[in-house]
Amino acid sequence: MGTFILLLDGAADDKIYQLGGKTPLEASRKPFIDNIASRGLLCSTDSKQYTHAFLLEFLTGRNVEVPRGVIEALGLGLSLKDGEVVYRLSPAMIMDGEIIEWCFNVPFRYRDKVVKDFINELTLKSKFNFRVYIYDKVGLRGLLVLKDQEVIDTPSPARDINVSIDSLDTIGKPIVNVALRNNGLTLIPWGGGSLDKTINLNSKIKPLTIVSRSPSVLGVASLLRLKMVKGRYLSYDLLYALKILKEHDNVLLHVEETDIISHMRRPDLKVRLIEKIDSLLLNNADVLKGHKVLILVDHGTSSITGKHLESKVPLAYATLEHHSDVTVRTFSESVDCYIPLNLLARVI
Repeated sequence: MGTFILLLDGAADDKIYQLGGKTPLEASRKPFIDNIASRGLLCSTDSKQYTHAFLLEFLTGRNVEVPRGVIEALGLGLSLKDGEVVYRLSPAMIMDGEIIEWCFNVPFRYRDKVVKDFINELTLKSKFNFRVYIYDKVGLRGLLVLKDQEVIDTPSPARDINVSIDSLDTIGKPIVNVALRNNGLTLIPWGGGSLDKTINLNSKIKPLTIVSRSPSVLGVASLLRLKMVKGRYLSYDLLYALKILKEHDNVLLHVEETDIISHMRRPDLKVRLIEKIDSLLLNNADVLKGHKVLILVDHGTSSITGKHLESKVPLAYATLEHHSDVTVRTFSESVDCYIPLNLLARVI
């Protein structure tokens, strides 16, 4: 009996006025997921600001801190040398040296120019020995690798902005100069760190294959020496995950779009996406029969503010003997039972 784990990134949310005062999870019609919640365990667990931190604690039972830049470098298969510091790059709007907002939908006309200007600015600073990797040209997500540099504490999308760009030592000036040339749009390096080769972690769920399009999630698989599959699009990824399940392997399918849509502040699209995911699961219910199904949420992302939430998140777990449309419980943020994240893998 294999276990199918579905991780809905950022699926928890605030109550939305446009949805009748409900969260997207409460407002969506999702008979398959609600059936899992009705027939088995429905609880809450601890959320984490970042998906990789959630997965590391869930899979290892330990609260492990690995810098975002490092985990994404592992997920992309980049080779990091001694003395190199790697940061995640994200686009943001700044004004007067302060971040106004993080950007999740970069206008087409700025995409190539912002990256080119950023590289040129770093090149002008002769003290920088650097590499830039842009793995998402639409969202301008990438990595910055600096050699022989101390780790700089920079602001990140998941926490309040409390660092002035002008105070970021030598990296601050290039960030500001790029913004001046692009109507305030620039790239911010954050989540910096170096690879700690002494880290030795093992997953409590083995064998396990992780299917995802996110470098941070694939980086968790790399760090824990688990099998990984780089996804393509939602329906393809689900079918591939079910193929792995039929081969008697445990599989974790990561859905990142629920978080991305939340950052875009589109609760209507979030509801439609949750319903689409449920429909795909319902259409493949026969394949899931006889297997354990675990539905997880790593953190909430507000469709009102676009920021991550720190409240506890729901989970549902059951063995699917047969599918039924009868549901008595709703998979949502409103649950009383609680299981600490570091014990969850042991419980299931």
